[in-house]
Amino acid sequence: MYIRTLTRKNKNGSIVKYYQLAHNERNPRTKKPVPRIIHNFGRADGIDRNAMIRLCRSIARICDLEIVDKQEASTARKPLNISGKIPESIETVSDAGYRQELTVLKDKINSLRESEKKFKTFFENANDEIVYVDTEGKIVEVNEATRDIFGWTREETIGKHFNELGLFNPENANLLTENFKHSFKNIPIQITEIEVLRKDGTPAFIEVNAKIIEIDGEVKGILNIVRDITKRKQAENSLTKHRDNLEELVTVRTQNLKDTNTALKILLKKREEDKSETEENMLLNVKELVLPFLEEMKTGRLDDRQKALADILEYNLNNIISPFVRELSSRYLALTPTEIRIANFIKQGKTTKEIAGILKMSSRTIDNHRYSIRKKFGINNKRANLATYLMSLK
Repeated sequence: MYIRTLTRKNKNGSIVKYYQLAHNERNPRTKKPVPRIIHNFGRADGIDRNAMIRLCRSIARICDLEIVDKQEASTARKPLNISGKIPESIETVSDAGYRQELTVLKDKINSLRESEKKFKTFFENANDEIVYVDTEGKIVEVNEATRDIFGWTREETIGKHFNELGLFNPENANLLTENFKHSFKNIPIQITEIEVLRKDGTPAFIEVNAKIIEIDGEVKGILNIVRDITKRKQAENSLTKHRDNLEELVTVRTQNLKDTNTALKILLKKREEDKSETEENMLLNVKELVLPFLEEMKTGRLDDRQKALADILEYNLNNIISPFVRELSSRYLALTPTEIRIANFIKQGKTTKEIAGILKMSSRTIDNHRYSIRKKFGINNKRANLATYLMSLK
């Protein structure tokens, strides 16, 4: 165990010294001694001198030594004996007060060692990587998770700047550098997700949670907790891709349904139009081409059986066309069979005299029918040409 002195150079060129109580432990891999810090005394220019004196006196009592405080020009309770030996046990110390102080110090040392052992166990067995960097960005300490996440050993990383390992592409390296600078300007550090490259060159995603470390009010470095989130990112990317594919599929299916719906509407409309046209043609043909002749036949000389058959025929024809009658225009259906025939001749451009000759009626009768047709269509008081109006009707 010894007092360790660290020297750091500030940006303004001034030199600052730090004192630490440390002891060396041999690294099981490299077999080289590695200092382990037991206690930080702080900066040399701000050290608690009285506390140091009390510590020296306690050690002097254990070692049976004498110390002299030159500044106070006073001596310790026992003469200084450079050649003195540390007592083998507490019982060998004759002074009861020294034995008590030695017991307290021994208990504190054992407690420190136990705490260090626990800390080392937690530190090395953490699932996340723990990286401690100093104010210059150099890696001071890492745990074994570094090998699992990045493939780098502890010896390969300590002492290097975090940008020297080739973990980050230029954009991410600049982002981390800016975050590192901001951390020393009292700007809160945000949890950062970033893409990195492992030692073997394979990509990975990490989550970095950083915390500024201060000792005696002075920033000493940044402690970073690094978590491997590669599997989580891969799952998120897979879900995002799957969602995009589903949205694209829904869009395509929706458009297909819209197109199909439009086509069905067109087909249904055409079907209704064809149905209406068929019904109208059937009705008009029956009323124009069948019923008039049936009516004329009934006025002739028929025996009882023939009259019965004619009545049955007329009844059945009316039943056949009755569903269509409900669907067609009431204005068209108001016409009698004779008026329908005359209206058809008018649409063909026939004159009253020509129609009278075809139907064997007088011109006056045809004129009366023309007037009735105009009245039923509501154009009897209008200067509308009957032939033109009839041609405009479907």
